[in-house]
Amino acid sequence: MIKANSGWSALFTDGTIATLQIPLKLQLATKPSRLLVRILKYKNGQYKLQSQHGRLAGRFQGGELNSIDPSISNLLGNSIRTELEKKAGKEVTIRFPAAVAKENNCGSINSAQKAGRRQQNRP
Repeated sequence: MIKANSGWSALFTDGTIATLQIPLKLQLATKPSRLLVRILKYKNGQYKLQSQHGRLAGRFQGGELNSIDPSISNLLGNSIRTELEKKAGKEVTIRFPAAVAKENNCGSINSAQKAGRRQQNRP
């Protein structure tokens, strides 16, 4: 166990499947609140993550991750690549909001939220 963000977090090993919390600001009401990810590397209390849509830019705290049952992780983790995608010798990364938008099968989260507000304002 490690101490991060004034609380105890589980230590995930490289290659395991976990879920990453999507902040409320990026969530849509009818869509999942967690994104399925594969742990690529652990360093200094932070994790490098890979989603189904590509490697997530930046690093994430262990407190934002939840473990899933190992019997289900093989089934769910098949869609997440184990090898990084490279272009011109560099890792291809995707920003977290873009990964959430791709997971929700919509444009940006802001455009979806604006469309919902417009429909509520109409009589």
